[in-house]
Amino acid sequence: VGVVTPLVIGLSINDTMEGIDTGLSGTGYVSLIVTAHFDPREEMERCRLLLSRRVDGLIVVSSSLDTDSVCSLAQSVPVVTIGRAVAAPKVLSMTIDNESGGYLATRHLIDIGHRRIVHVTGRKDRASAADRLGGYRRALAEAGIPFDPKLIVDGSYTELSGVAAVAHLFEVGTDFTAIFAANDQSAAGVALALHRRGIRIPDDVSLVGFDDTNAARYAV
Repeated sequence: VGVVTPLVIGLSINDTMEGIDTGLSGTGYVSLIVTAHFDPREEMERCRLLLSRRVDGLIVVSSSLDTDSVCSLAQSVPVVTIGRAVAAPKVLSMTIDNESGGYLATRHLIDIGHRRIVHVTGRKDRASAADRLGGYRRALAEAGIPFDPKLIVDGSYTELSGVAAVAHLFEVGTDFTAIFAANDQSAAGVALALHRRGIRIPDDVSLVGFDDTNAARYAV
């Protein structure tokens, strides 16, 4: 079974790969994994490469492909997309409600008393990032908290972007009491950057991630 993933290493991707491996165990199938680096052109090339190797099916993780491209692949083998919804024959989609998740994360911070909540976004080219930002904005609006663009810091779903986000906040002097990071990886970077500045979580700043990865169980 061909597996196309944007990256080989990542908290949520590691969990996804573990799930794929568990699902294939005992079936007589194995996974053949390739990376596409968040590039739709490269992703399509990798899918075609896997098809040329006569895989029996494709699993596409966090796909950048448009619906027509996914449908064209499904004409050759069954396709599973993880992280986005595609309604087409021979395509099974597994996704989550990113907008509601972003809302719940922000709502939690509001409910414990925060009003200056930073959001470290995901990649601009990912629908999941836009939806999580939308949930953040909905929670603020519902609570009557004005949206402040200064509290939005661009991220890329990586630990490094979380570190960079905190550096930016202190560089420009943004006042905040809580941070909602678009995923657990960027939240890990935020936590490290705050720790380096002697800022305690949650005593001084509250922090919420997104994905509920295995690694998040050990975060404090």
